Amino acid sequence: MSKQEENIGIDLTPANDEAYFCPTCGGAAVDFSALTEEAHCKICSWKGSRAELAVFRFSHTLGDQAQTCEQLFMDMRQLLGKHFSAPFAAFLGKWGFLDIPTTKSAQEKARKHLARYIGHCAGAFIRSIIEVRHQIEKEEHSLGN
Repeated sequence: MSKQEENIGIDLTPANDEAYFCPTCGGAAVDFSALTEEAHCKICSWKGSRAELAVFRFSHTLGDQAQTCEQLFMDMRQLLGKHFSAPFAAFLGKWGFLDIPTTKSAQEKARKHLARYIGHCAGAFIRSIIEVRHQIEKEEHSLGN
C-alpha cells in the first residue's frame, strides 16, 4: 500500500471481480445461490443455473464487496454532511427531532445526533437508489428498450 493509500485509508490494489447479468434481458438484478447454483432474474423472471448467467470480469481498485459498499456509504454520507447538514439540522429542530443547543455540551450532543441522522439517511438513500435502479430496469425491459 502506498503512502497516499495509507493516508486516505483505502487499499487501491487492483482487485478482480465479476458482474453477473441475465442471459435473457441483460439485467443486472440477478440473484443466485452459491449452494444450489440456482439463479433468477428480478427483471424478466428468468430462472436457470448460475452457469447460464452472462459474466463480465473486470478489475477495480475499490476492494472487496464490503469495502466497495463501505466506500459508497461513506461517499453518500460525506455528500449529505457537506451539502445537507445545515438545512437538515434546521428542519429537524423545527419539527422537534433535534434540540436547539444553548451550551457547548448541548452543541456537541446535537452534532452527534445530527451525524447519526445523516448516517441513517445515507443508508436509506443508497437503498432507495438501488431500488429505483431495479425499477428503471424493469420498466425499460417491459417497454422493450
